Amino acid sequence: MSDGPDAEQISGYESDFDVEVMATNGIAPSRVKLHFTRNVNVYQRAEKPTNVHGKTYVVDAAAPRVRDASGAAAPEDEAARVLDVFPDLGTRTGIDQVLPDEPMIVGDRRDDLAGAVLAVLHPRAWTLRSGTATLARTEGTDAVFAVTLDAISTSGVQMAVAGDVRVRLADARLTVAELRGTYEASPTVKGEIEIRRSVRAR
Repeated sequence: MSDGPDAEQISGYESDFDVEVMATNGIAPSRVKLHFTRNVNVYQRAEKPTNVHGKTYVVDAAAPRVRDASGAAAPEDEAARVLDVFPDLGTRTGIDQVLPDEPMIVGDRRDDLAGAVLAVLHPRAWTLRSGTATLARTEGTDAVFAVTLDAISTSGVQMAVAGDVRVRLADARLTVAELRGTYEASPTVKGEIEIRRSVRAR
């Protein structure tokens, strides 16, 4: 965002984590071990670790849902951040639920996918106002959708972004999302926003 004449303010949130599936419910993971190798807020390129940075958790579909490395129930503020990573553990993903069972062809729209993508990116912070999703192409093992999101946050920040979202054909899991656009927190506080998420299998 602009920060006065010829000045720019850059803020961000960056998270890298490793996931080990420990149990499944059919094809859906029901218990996972989650290690945050990096979880930081960034302001003007200076990083500030969050309360889950460097920590390991076990996340279960059954209560208590989040345990720390010692096996104790995780503190509520940490558990909330951990569950943002796995909002639908033990069930079909939100993306899988909105995609049709029958084959799609290039150009088909499935606008419900926009809300499901937003929930993957952050299930608590944003509410979708409008969105679109169109099957643009298939590449290898992924379906590539052109997606637009118009959303508002719990604090009143509005964003409008667009870009490509890749969904794995085998299990309807989001593998890559690259969205860019603008945000507005007030008439005088606005700027550009970029969202990137990728999943790598080991």
